[in-house]
Amino acid sequence: MADESWEDMITAAADRFNVAPEGKFEFRIEDAESTVFSSGNPGIKVKLKIAVGPEAGKSIKTVNVVRSPKAAGLFLDHLAAVGISADTLMQQKPTLDQIAKIMPGKHVSGTVKHKEYQGRTQAELQWNMRPPASGAVPVTSFPAVSDAEALGYGSGDAVATDDDAGF
Repeated sequence: MADESWEDMITAAADRFNVAPEGKFEFRIEDAESTVFSSGNPGIKVKLKIAVGPEAGKSIKTVNVVRSPKAAGLFLDHLAAVGISADTLMQQKPTLDQIAKIMPGKHVSGTVKHKEYQGRTQAELQWNMRPPASGAVPVTSFPAVSDAEALGYGSGDAVATDDDAGF
């Protein structure tokens, strides 16, 4: 039997009852985790909450930041929104774990659109994260990683190298 109260259960499912409206918002990145998506592409799952205004605190659907040659421009737009430039990527050559570690707490902006899924309305980010109105604070370094994380991309078997086309 679960120990959670009804209040805990309803709070955990709040997004089902209190969907963020469509429109432009500033968000705070609550969590970011590197992963390998079902497509086989590595990337980062990013959880956002509206940061300011009457809708503050509302979450939207997790944003999948996919590292793929076919979506390289979109991937780099997402990273630029949190202050990571192409030059920094080339100089620092961070792993996706390192990138994910610097994302929580950063602010980004974007447009929320509604999408129907399995009979309910979901709020999701339209297209990509953008820098906040005040501009993204440039990222110039990344946190150290453990030996396991240094293997790269969160898959446990890929290794980042100097000739890695994405970095």
